Amino acid sequence: MIDSLLYLKRLEGAGFPREQAEVQVDLMSQALTGHFATKDDVSEHGLTVRSDFAKLRNEFSDLRDDFADLHDDVNSRISGCQGEISKLRNEFAVLRSEFAGLRGEFAKLKGEFADLRSEFAEFKGETFARLAQIESRFDALESRLIVRLGAMNVAMFTIGFTILGYLLHK
Repeated sequence: MIDSLLYLKRLEGAGFPREQAEVQVDLMSQALTGHFATKDDVSEHGLTVRSDFAKLRNEFSDLRDDFADLHDDVNSRISGCQGEISKLRNEFAVLRSEFAGLRGEFAKLKGEFADLRSEFAEFKGETFARLAQIESRFDALESRLIVRLGAMNVAMFTIGFTILGYLLHK
């Protein structure tokens, strides 16, 4: 608080009339009342602050423990994940190896297919050549048969006319 009497004397010393100085002191006292802490207020508040700090320390200690537990849990999970990742890497390496083997087999099959395609083309060419030879032989055979049938036909007519002539001249 303020020393009202000292404040009043100073105002009067500065030339304020007594009445005006008293009003000024009264207004200042009212304005400042309740806005300043007493020693008891400060002491009580200090105890509260100390208690609050003690609570905060306990809460921070609990948070540290929780954080340590969380840290251990995260590390444990990371270790588990690393183990899983290691397994997956091994499986991936096996798959990669198998895939490389399949690539080799596919390349081999591709080569075999190309060989078969080539053999088929060769066989097709030979077959068409043989068919052409057979057609040529059939054509030649057909021509000979036509000639022989024609000759036989002439011979038959000749025999027929001879028999007919014999029968008629008899």
